[in-house]
Amino acid sequence: MSSTRTLPRITTGVHGLDFLLGGGLFQTGVYIVQGGAGSGKTIFANQVCFHQAAQQKRAVYYTLLTESHDRMMAFLQPLAFFEPKQIPNAVNYVSGFKILENEGLPGVLRSIRDVVAAQKPTLLVVDGVVTAEEIAPNDTAFKKFLHELQTLSTMFRCTTLLLTNTDAAKRLHAEHTMVDGIIELRSDVGRFQAHRAIEVSKFRGGGQQRGPHTFEISDEGIRIFPRIETILRPAGERPRPTERTRAAFGIERLDRVLEGGLPTSSNTMLLGASGTGKTVLGLHFLDAAAARGERGMFFTFYEQRDELIEKARRFGLEAFARGVEDGQIEVIWHSSVEANVDHIGNRLLASYQRIKPARVVIDGLHGFQVTVDPAERVQDFFAAMADHFMVEHSTILFTSETPDLVGQRSIHPPFPNASRICQNIVVIRYAELQGRVERVLSVIKMRDSNFDPSLHMLTIGSRGIELGELTTEADMLLGGQPRRTWSPTGA
Repeated sequence: MSSTRTLPRITTGVHGLDFLLGGGLFQTGVYIVQGGAGSGKTIFANQVCFHQAAQQKRAVYYTLLTESHDRMMAFLQPLAFFEPKQIPNAVNYVSGFKILENEGLPGVLRSIRDVVAAQKPTLLVVDGVVTAEEIAPNDTAFKKFLHELQTLSTMFRCTTLLLTNTDAAKRLHAEHTMVDGIIELRSDVGRFQAHRAIEVSKFRGGGQQRGPHTFEISDEGIRIFPRIETILRPAGERPRPTERTRAAFGIERLDRVLEGGLPTSSNTMLLGASGTGKTVLGLHFLDAAAARGERGMFFTFYEQRDELIEKARRFGLEAFARGVEDGQIEVIWHSSVEANVDHIGNRLLASYQRIKPARVVIDGLHGFQVTVDPAERVQDFFAAMADHFMVEHSTILFTSETPDLVGQRSIHPPFPNASRICQNIVVIRYAELQGRVERVLSVIKMRDSNFDPSLHMLTIGSRGIELGELTTEADMLLGGQPRRTWSPTGA
């Protein structure tokens, strides 16, 4: 019986990239790294080079550009991965521009062969492939140049990265078929926000994670945030409805309405206008968890940790306040400015995996909706995240703000096909009643669970949220435009 030999790989040291590649770049592979000016190609290649050095291996960075190596290294100096002591023994910079001018592509091939034979690197970077293409006498000569680079990579067992700009890469249709992979770096602007994306459009021998993925450049170098939908694969089944217990709020009448609380390992959307009490209800939910000794997580785009502790104590929710201070409950704040769902989602997921909370409150779906990502992506992202949490036996409550304060005849969920994401829906809204603006709560939906569908008056006082008696003085309260009810005799 014949057996297939798996090619060895080299890790890249670029956070998230090896996941996209299914384990790293293949040894002896030749890969095009393309992108526009300022997209991060140079940082990308240098980060991979210095990762090889950190692994006690060698890398050669061969340039066909006129930019001096001193200038390049000056720009790399602030980056955490840059280690000058690794130069030139572990990371060797070689300029081939003069050789290209004087001897053409054959001279460059000879020069690269000599350097690789002497250094025996695991990684070869050729920066400025567009320059080689421009100086080549014809397409055939350039294709032969690439073929010879592939031969050198195989002969010396090294991986090769060919750096080129996007405009040149669009002309390399034939060359794209010759290489083993294509990695593209892009820098776009959406909703007046800058957004960087990386896509592995071709990768021979491996099942790469297709499509664009977010990345950022910081003092640490390049960090990739794979799309959450690619990370969160179903790892099990949700608990059956008959196996679910209840997660109480600690609000007596509300827990009666819910027949004990929200079903555990379920997902609940809390809809309401600004100021209706959504955040306070989330605090109650985690306060009750802390009182039971359960771990909780509060993810928010609004109040930060100390603000939430102060608010909880103002409403007498001492278990929440102590839980945050003792580490039983973790508050995670994230700005929605200049953000994207994968960056936020990776942070949320990392915190979740570290905390392993029984209950999760996500305060503000709006924070995800104002990111640079397309609106239709948000619900896919949120569905994947919620499914993962529920499979892990967490109970999720997330809030969503309705656009109008009062007078709205109908309340619309923030995305179509709400049933795909929301197992349970609770609504709080304002209604004018007898010259006062009141809050009204109603449970709209609880999948596979019984509940009381009646309307209840909601008040926020020194003890937090309380539900009042059923209101029978008017109907259409949930529509925001109540009408007074009358007896059958019209009295």
